Amino acid sequence: MKKFFFTCCALLLCMCAIGQPFQSAVNSAQVNTIAFNAPIHQLRIYGNSIFVSSDHGISGYSLTDNEGWQNFYDGDVAVYDFVKSGNLFLTTNVRGLRLHQNPLHSQRLYKCKMPDTYDMFVELLSSDDFGATWHPTGKFSGEVSLAFNLQNEANAVAYGLNMFVDCICPFVSFTTDNMSTWVETDFLVDDGGMVEDDDRMYPEVNSMAFSPTAEGEMVAGMGYGMAFSEDGGHSWRFSSVGFPGFQFSNAVFDDLHPDFVYACGSPFPGKYEEWKQQAMVFRSDNGGRSWNAIYYIPREFAKEIGAIGGMTCHQGRLYLWVGSSIMVLTEPQSMIPVNNGTNAIGNGMTLSGAKETGANATFDLQGRKVRGTKMQKGIYIRKGHKMLNP
Repeated sequence: MKKFFFTCCALLLCMCAIGQPFQSAVNSAQVNTIAFNAPIHQLRIYGNSIFVSSDHGISGYSLTDNEGWQNFYDGDVAVYDFVKSGNLFLTTNVRGLRLHQNPLHSQRLYKCKMPDTYDMFVELLSSDDFGATWHPTGKFSGEVSLAFNLQNEANAVAYGLNMFVDCICPFVSFTTDNMSTWVETDFLVDDGGMVEDDDRMYPEVNSMAFSPTAEGEMVAGMGYGMAFSEDGGHSWRFSSVGFPGFQFSNAVFDDLHPDFVYACGSPFPGKYEEWKQQAMVFRSDNGGRSWNAIYYIPREFAKEIGAIGGMTCHQGRLYLWVGSSIMVLTEPQSMIPVNNGTNAIGNGMTLSGAKETGANATFDLQGRKVRGTKMQKGIYIRKGHKMLNP
């Protein structure tokens, strides 16, 4: 009995020594890794199989047997994105060209037509016959990402960054008539007094998602924090109060437990050096109103949030990928928060009250340094770029 006691103590001391909280070790037992033989460009799950694209076409991995990876599509061609309907694949061999598939209609697809030299807009194209024919369905000031309302097929949101101006200026547009018309809205986020510094000058909208069951509720992964909306995306407020200075992406709702939402996040570059490039998985248990970190993504798996290829939830399991690896969080709903419900993340480090460094300083157009509490609406300079404070 004494031997067992001292063994447990030694294990706990070892975990403290390597700087990872005990909860992470517990949560690691709920994570599996599926290795692939090449860097993954895109991952999508159809039925009971994972499909990935790479420089060697498309491969599939059954989730119900042990057959391993099987080649499905032209193994000698690089495929950067793809969609599937029945036994048909539609692929793109153009890097950066993304395909969107309506989750309620597998034949209905969308893609962007980038502007030529004289155009100042990006055209969104739609297909109702799985890519056999395409027609224009909207014009935008930048490349478009789409969020679909699973409760109302006529409702969708298009979002992105204006690519024709020298500032970080997001756009958000809504349609309620199956993309016949779009209405752009001013994208403003109420920080509720939580923002102590000027990280809110990074208003990128990295990811948006509708709640699958709660009407009008949405979440958004931002360049600064997570945001939450109760009116279908027309007004927003920050919901990641415990994690100031974090940038978030890949927000997805749990397909079996709709009150649960997941996102990836990492400390803002240049802040909190102890956690720099330490990406984490976050979970909300109440539809996006508050968040906890539940898993540290190993540094050898992803050195920075931008390295994560994407994330999706299938049958209550969370799949995220980067490089040639896929991580599977088998029970993300029951994983223990690594921050114990406080504002601290591991080793007693509290992520609040960060000091501004010279590299992160913000200046007005006259070259005077300003802080968040002094900033009015307008354009500012940070890290050599113009930023819009809406």
